[in-house]
Amino acid sequence: MAVQETYTDPEVARFRAMVAGKVDGLRELSGRTAALLHAARGGDEAARSAALVELDQLQGGAEAIWQGLLFEIEAAAADALRVRGATREDDRGLTLDQAWAGCRAQLDRAEGEGALLTAIRRLADQAVAEGSPDRIHLLRDRLPEYFAARGHAAAAAEAVARVDEAHAAALPPGPRAALLARAGLSRGWPRILSGFNLARAELTGGEPLKRLPGYEPDEWVSVNAAMNGER
Repeated sequence: MAVQETYTDPEVARFRAMVAGKVDGLRELSGRTAALLHAARGGDEAARSAALVELDQLQGGAEAIWQGLLFEIEAAAADALRVRGATREDDRGLTLDQAWAGCRAQLDRAEGEGALLTAIRRLADQAVAEGSPDRIHLLRDRLPEYFAARGHAAAAAEAVARVDEAHAAALPPGPRAALLARAGLSRGWPRILSGFNLARAELTGGEPLKRLPGYEPDEWVSVNAAMNGER
C-alpha cells in the first residue's frame, strides 16, 4: 500500500499550517456562537429572532470552512484515497461484498461501542499490514451505515477516524499528514455542528447552556465566559 512521496518537508509544513488555520477559523466561529448566546439571554422575541439569523450566518461560514478544508485534505492525499481498479475487488481476490461480509462477521461479535471501536482498529491495522487499500476504503465507506444499524450512529465519526489513522501509519509524510487531518476533521466537525444545533435549541426555547463543544474531544467553549473571550 506504499504511496510515492511527492511532498517536500516545507510543503508538509505548509499543509499543516493551512489545516491549523482553518481549524482555528472553526474555533473562532464557535466562540462567536457562545458570545451570541450570552448576549441574547434576557432579550425579547425580536432579539432572539435576530440572533437566530446571525447563528445561521455563523453556521454557513463554518460549513464553508469545513468544505474547503475537506477539499484540500482529499487533494493532498489523492493517491492514498484512490480506490484501485474498476473491478471493485479487494487484494485477496474477494468481491467487496464478500470482503465486507468477513469484516462484518468480526464486528458482529463485538458487544458495546468500545469493543466495536477496538475491533474496527484491529481490522484496519490488518488491512494495512496485508497491503489491502480496497479493504481500507471498504471499511470507511460502510462503517457509518453499520454503526447506525447497531444503534451507535454517534460513534461512526470516531470509527472512520480510526480507520484513517491506521491507514496513515503506512503512508509517507505528505499523505500521512492529510489522512491524520481528515481523522481530526471526522471527529471535530460533528462537535462544531452540534454546537450550532445546541445554540439553536436554546434560542428557540431550550434550557440555557453552560458550554458548547469545541473542535477537540476534550475542548469546550464556555457560554458564560464567552463575552470575555475565555474558553
